[in-house]
Amino acid sequence: MGGGTKTSMSRATLISGIVAFACAHNAVSFIPLPHTPISVRTPDGFVHSPWISTDSPAIFFSPPKGPHGGTPGYPQLSVSQINPIREPASMSSYAAKLQDNQDAKVFLGPLPATVLGRPAIEIATEWTTIYDFADGTAASGQTTRHEIIFQLLGRFYICELEAYPEIHSKWVSSLHELCSGLELAGASQ
Repeated sequence: MGGGTKTSMSRATLISGIVAFACAHNAVSFIPLPHTPISVRTPDGFVHSPWISTDSPAIFFSPPKGPHGGTPGYPQLSVSQINPIREPASMSSYAAKLQDNQDAKVFLGPLPATVLGRPAIEIATEWTTIYDFADGTAASGQTTRHEIIFQLLGRFYICELEAYPEIHSKWVSSLHELCSGLELAGASQ
């Protein structure tokens, strides 16, 4: 009889350990967007890139380190609050400014979208980026920026994908996952 109790306790311990591991493994992590009511879920296949900083609240994501330890520059996903000194008058005026930019080519949109149950605008542009390297050299290349702009509590926010044109379409679903994974403070996570 004593052996049966010991076996039952071992099974109970094993089962609770498996359940705890499964819960921890499947837990979704949210990262708060500093000084805002928004939390951001890390999109599948990406890792948080805390070393990137801007003058506005922002969270960046990149692919994980490759087999040789390097992190690819693109694709890059981010969620940011537009700095008040650069805030547009409206989402439509933001899209119009992109459409009027002679240095960028709009190749998608503007299209209506929804973020956090609110109206949004989706637009994608391509332009030439100049890269300055630490060794004093420079290069240029084509880059895409796919943005979804939305307004929340009187402030403007952007979910963004930056990539090379040849890989852009592969990552659009990750941008949509990023935007659909936003949560408001106090919402169930």
